[in-house]
Amino acid sequence: MARVDIYKLRDGCLTDLGGLVLDFNRNYQDFKKGDILYVRCTSWQDATSYELSIKKTEEHYYEENKEHAGTVRSNTKASTVANAQAQAVIEYLNAVYKNTDRGLYVGHMDQTDKNVLKKLAQKITEGCTTETQKADAIVRWVGRNIKYDTSASSYSPQVFYTRTGDCYGDTMLIADLARLCGLRAAVAEGWKADLTRWTIEELSDITGHAWNYIYADGQWRMYDGLWGNYNMTDPSAVAAKGYYSSGVEGIYLIGKGVDSSFASISLDAWAQVYQNGEWLLLQYGMPINAYKRAYWTDDDGEFIREDETGVGWSSIRADDRFYPVFAEGYQEDINGQLLRGTSGQYYKDGRPRPENSRLYINGWFGYPPEEGEEDPVWDSYAGKDGVLYNYTLENIDGTMYYFGQTGHAFRLNMSPGQYSMTDGVLTVPTGISGQILADRSIQKYAIHKNENAKIVFRDYDSSLVDVSEDGTITTKQEGYVTIYYDVVSTDGRYYVSNGSIEFLISNKAKPTPDYADRPVDNSSFAADDSKGNADNSDGTEKVIAPKTYELSKEQYVYNGKVKTPEVRIYGKHGDQLPDTAFTVKKASGRKNVGTYTYKITFRGAYKKYGIKTLTFEILPKGTNLTKVGRAKKALTVKWKKQTAKMPENRINGYQIRYSLKSSMKQSKMVRVKGYKKSSAKIRKLQAKKKYYLQIRTYMTVGKKTYYSKWSAKKNAITK
Repeated sequence: MARVDIYKLRDGCLTDLGGLVLDFNRNYQDFKKGDILYVRCTSWQDATSYELSIKKTEEHYYEENKEHAGTVRSNTKASTVANAQAQAVIEYLNAVYKNTDRGLYVGHMDQTDKNVLKKLAQKITEGCTTETQKADAIVRWVGRNIKYDTSASSYSPQVFYTRTGDCYGDTMLIADLARLCGLRAAVAEGWKADLTRWTIEELSDITGHAWNYIYADGQWRMYDGLWGNYNMTDPSAVAAKGYYSSGVEGIYLIGKGVDSSFASISLDAWAQVYQNGEWLLLQYGMPINAYKRAYWTDDDGEFIREDETGVGWSSIRADDRFYPVFAEGYQEDINGQLLRGTSGQYYKDGRPRPENSRLYINGWFGYPPEEGEEDPVWDSYAGKDGVLYNYTLENIDGTMYYFGQTGHAFRLNMSPGQYSMTDGVLTVPTGISGQILADRSIQKYAIHKNENAKIVFRDYDSSLVDVSEDGTITTKQEGYVTIYYDVVSTDGRYYVSNGSIEFLISNKAKPTPDYADRPVDNSSFAADDSKGNADNSDGTEKVIAPKTYELSKEQYVYNGKVKTPEVRIYGKHGDQLPDTAFTVKKASGRKNVGTYTYKITFRGAYKKYGIKTLTFEILPKGTNLTKVGRAKKALTVKWKKQTAKMPENRINGYQIRYSLKSSMKQSKMVRVKGYKKSSAKIRKLQAKKKYYLQIRTYMTVGKKTYYSKWSAKKNAITK
C-alpha cells in the first residue's frame, strides 16, 4: 500500500487535490484531458515501486429508492397527509421552539433595527392584557399596514421601512415582532391550496406560501393574515383550511405515517429534515450515507468503484432568505474502503461529531485548533434547529461576527459604528478602514497548516475599495463589493484553498421609523396570489358572506390614550373575512369617556354588502375601598378619590352598593356626588349584621351615564 499527494496545475500554480491511498489498483482519481499533474509519494508498504496508469472512465448512475419516491409522490393527494404534517409542525415547535430560546431568536438585522422593531411591537401591543391579544394585534397590524408585493424584501426591517412584503416578508416581520415582545414565534412553510386536487409532486410546481405560529397563553396559535385565518389552535382545522405544511424555517418535517420521500420540495432535491428527534439529510427519503448514486467502469469495461454520496454543506432558499446546514459524511467504494474521510470538523465544546448524514446543531463547529494556536476562530455556528447562522451579525462571547450566505463566520475588527445590515448584507460606509478576517477554514490553511502559505486578495473593484495584505479594507465609493481570496504558497507556486466575501458600501442612512397605523389597499392580493395558490387558479377572490360582526374589544377603561380595537367579521361557517374586504372609518378622539363608532364600508368583491357600524365604550377609571369603619347601625366608608387635570375627564362622583349577601344580590345603592369626595356614612342598617360593600365611579357624557367596574368587596359588621 502507498499514499501519494496529487497536485494539479492551475493558472501556473499547483493546487493540492489531497491525499490518495493506492490499494491493489482499486483507487482512481478523475482528471480532464490536458491536466498537468504532479505526484508525490509520501509512504510505502510491501513494495518498492508502483505503476500509475491513466485510463478513461465512464460514470453510470442509479438512484436507490428514486423510483419508489417518484411513484408515491405522483400518486398521493396532498389532502391525505396534510393533517399528519400539521400535527408534525406542533410537535416540532414544542420540541425546539417552545423549550429553547430558538423561538425568541431575532437575526438578520443590526441592533438599530432590533430597537426599531421592538418599539413598534410595544406600540402595537399597548393596552393588550393577554399574550393572545398581543399576537392578534401584531398579525392584524401587519395585515393592515404592509402592501402585498411579491418583489419586496423578505427581511423584517425592510418590510417595515418600505411597508411592502409578500407572504414570506409578512410572516418574518410578524415572527420578529412577536419575539421582540417576548412571544415565541415561528414561520411555517408549505402551500395554501385545494389539497384534494393536487399530488405531492404537483405541489412542487406551485409557488409556496408561508404563515405563522405564535405561542400565546399556553398554546401554539396559527395565523395567516393574508388569507384571513387567525388564532387557530387545532392542527386538523389548519389542514382542513387547505394548508400543507412542509416545514418550519428551513427544516422539513415528516408526519407520522408519512412517506419520508415527501420531505423534499421536489423529487431530486436534498432535504434537511427533523425526524424522530434527529436532524439529517435525505434524498428520495433515504439518509444520504445510505443512498448509492453512481459506479464507474474504465475503458476496458472493468468495474472500478461504487460511491456513496458525499455529505457536507447544503442549503435551501426561500425568497431571498437562505437556510444552510452542514452534515457529517464520507465516501467509500464497494469494498468498504474509505475514499473520502469524515469532514474533519468538530464541535468546539468537545461533543462527538454527528453520525453520518446527521447535521451539526447548537454551537460552533469547524476545524479544531492546532497545537499552540492562539485565538482560534471556528468555521460556523449552528442554531438549535441545525440551520447555520447566515446573513446576520452576531456578538458571540464578546466578539462580533458576520456570517455570510453559506454560514461561514467572518470576524469583524471594526468599531460598532462602522457596520450595519441591509437586507441581510453587511454594510459599511465610505472612508473607513477595518478588517473583515477571512473565515476559519481559510485561516487554518494560511496560518496553521502551512507556515509558508499566505492569503492573496484578488478580483475586487479597486474603484470601490482597497485591500491590504493583512485583510484591512479601506472603502472609497458606494456599491456592492465581492473580494475573492486565495491561500497560496509564499513563493506563489501552488494554491491550497480559496473563498470570497461580499458586502455593501453605502452612506445611506436608515429610514426614519414611521410607527403610525396607516392601512394600505391590499384588495388586489387574491388576484396576484392566485398565480401561485392552487385553490384560486382562475384568479378570482373567494368571497365569504359576512354574518357576524365584532370588535376585538368593546369596552376600555380611561387612561388618556387613544383606543383602536380591531374589526372582525365572520361568515356563517366561522371563516374570517380578510382585512382587504373592507375599509374602516374611525370616530375621532377615542380617548375620553364615551361611545365611539366605527363605520365599515365593504369594497371590491364585497362591495355588495354595503355599510355596517360597530361601537365601543370607554369607561371611567374605577377606585377601591380603603377602609370600612363600624358604627351603631351604620358603616363609615373611605376610598381613594379619582381626579383628572382636565374637567372633561373628571368623574361626576361615586356609587356605593351594599348587601347582606356576598353575591351582592338585593343590594342597595348610595350615590356620592363630586370627584373630590373620599368618604361617606351609610345609615339605617341592621344592628350586628355583616355587610358586603363595593364602590364604582360614574361620569355623565351628554345624556348617557358611564360607570366603572365595581371594586373588590370589603365587609364589616355593624354595632
